[in-house]
Amino acid sequence: MKLELIQTKHIQALVKIASDTRISDTSGVPENCNENDVTAWLESSLAVPSAEMHFVLLEGENVCGCCILKKIDWVKREAELSYWLGIDYWGKGLGTQAARLIAENAFNLFGFKALNSHYLKIANAPSGKILHKLGFVKDETRADLKAEGRFLMHENDVWTFVTLERESFIDS
Repeated sequence: MKLELIQTKHIQALVKIASDTRISDTSGVPENCNENDVTAWLESSLAVPSAEMHFVLLEGENVCGCCILKKIDWVKREAELSYWLGIDYWGKGLGTQAARLIAENAFNLFGFKALNSHYLKIANAPSGKILHKLGFVKDETRADLKAEGRFLMHENDVWTFVTLERESFIDS
């Protein structure tokens, strides 16, 4: 498995897998994701300095998802970590590999000191498990936030915010 910064050659494959509403139900991927959405990801990733970088997750030559560093603060050396996988790649351990790869790059390549993330506590509990495996802990400065709109699939679901300091990262 490897990551590549998003390129034009990835657009169609990303549109194909990102357009499944089961992905947008639990992630920042827009509903009915289309070529314009993915092109915007490419453009934001190439901006200098970039506040958001999208990396394509590849299993062999197959595009299987996307890992994102968002809300990048180059001065504080912090970012928000996000990732999603195409439905065909769920439940195969690739989410853990993807999150670990993007965290490794954030800390070791870009020199970030901390990463933040969030997940739906009920609707996307597997993502929470992945983040905790890597050493993320509850962000005590942020209260859980009630899920609303397209994200409210389970009564009382909340967004849970987590954080990871470089020295707490579990990279093996």
